[in-house]
Amino acid sequence: GDVARVINSDEIQSVVRAAKSGKSNLPKQKKNPLKNLGAMIKLNPYAVVLRRAELLAQEKIAVVGPRNASFNALLYAKKFTLMLGQNSIISVSGMARGVDTAVHEASILSGTIAVLAGGINNIYPLENNKLYQQISECGIILSEMPFDFIPKGSNFIQRNRLISGLAVATVVIEAGLKSGSLATARFALEQNREVFAVPGSPFDPRCQGTNRLIKEGANIITEVEDVLNSTTKKNNHVKKTAQISQIKKEYNFSNDQVCGAQEEILQNLNSEPTNIDLLISELQIPINLFNT
Repeated sequence: GDVARVINSDEIQSVVRAAKSGKSNLPKQKKNPLKNLGAMIKLNPYAVVLRRAELLAQEKIAVVGPRNASFNALLYAKKFTLMLGQNSIISVSGMARGVDTAVHEASILSGTIAVLAGGINNIYPLENNKLYQQISECGIILSEMPFDFIPKGSNFIQRNRLISGLAVATVVIEAGLKSGSLATARFALEQNREVFAVPGSPFDPRCQGTNRLIKEGANIITEVEDVLNSTTKKNNHVKKTAQISQIKKEYNFSNDQVCGAQEEILQNLNSEPTNIDLLISELQIPINLFNT
C-alpha cells in the first residue's frame, strides 16, 4: 500500500540508493504523520517528511510570492513570518527563490515546512543547499515526487495545492498576473481556506496579481494581526460548532435550543454576582443544557 516515509538528513542517501536499486520499502510508521493530508495528497512510496513531523499538528499559514520579488516584498515576508513564529504558527512555502526563501529563512527556529516540486533529494535552486540542510534539521521537507525527479513548470503548480492545503490560510506577499502564487490562492479557495493579499502599487506589475485578488474578495493584510484575528475567529467558530454537535448528540438538543440558551444566559449576566440556581429557575433552562 501507500506509505509515508519519515527519515532524517543522515539517512537520505541510503534511501536514495535503496530506491534506485528497487528496494525502497522502509518500515511503516505506527503513527503516520501524514494521515491528515489524505484529502490533499495521494501518498506514493516516495513521499517523504524530514525531521519534525510533529509540526504537522500545529497551526500553519502558507506564505508565498514571486521569485523576482521586490526588496520591500522580501523585507515584509521576513518580518511577517518572524511575527508568525512569535505567535507559535508554522510557516509553509515552496523553497523557491525570492519570497519562499525569505519565509523559510525567517522561520527556521520557530518551525517551517518546505514543499518541493521535485524529488526530496533534488535541491532546487542549488543556491538553497544550506537552507535545505537547515530545514531538514529543524523543520519539514515534503515531496510527493520520486527521488531524483527534476521538476518542470507544471510540477510547481501541482505542489502549490499542498502548500495551501497544509495551512489554515494562504498569504500572498506579491504576485504578477501570471504568478504561480495566484494558483496557490485559487487552490486555497477550493480547499475552503482563507486567502490574504498584501496590497501594492498599481504601477508595479509585480503587484497586479495581489491587487486583483483583493478586488475579487481576498482579505487585505498589512500586519500579522490581520491574519491572526481572522484565523482565530474561524478556529473558534469550528470549535463552537463541534461543541454544539456534541451537545446535540448527548442530549438531543437542537442548534436553535443551544444557541438560544447561550444568548439568553449572556443577556442575564452582569457585573454583579449571579446565583446559578436562581438563574436556571428564572430562565427555565434544562440543567443539562445549562451545564454545557
